[in-house]
Amino acid sequence: MTGHRRHRVPDEPAVPQRLGSAARAGGKGRGFAVVADEVPTLAPRAAVAAKEFRDLIEVSANEVERGSALVGSAVATMQDIVIQTDMSSELDMRAEQRKRDL
Repeated sequence: MTGHRRHRVPDEPAVPQRLGSAARAGGKGRGFAVVADEVPTLAPRAAVAAKEFRDLIEVSANEVERGSALVGSAVATMQDIVIQTDMSSELDMRAEQRKRDL
């Protein structure tokens, strides 16, 4: 895709490295411990979701690129139609002029 910047979507989510020590922080760490227990389950799901997002972004970017090409083609076709219409109008005017001259 020319002129557009594609951003990289990570395959895996960032996960804090010190979950264990934070989870052992006592009373205040209990809630975090529950979250920390869920991280191993959620991380793979988040990685799958990130990949799906990346794939969707790629498909969307390709569709935009194709759409831009179609627009360019449509513009060229319309310009050809305008030129042909102008030429046809010119021929009609000349034919009318010839009829009057006869």
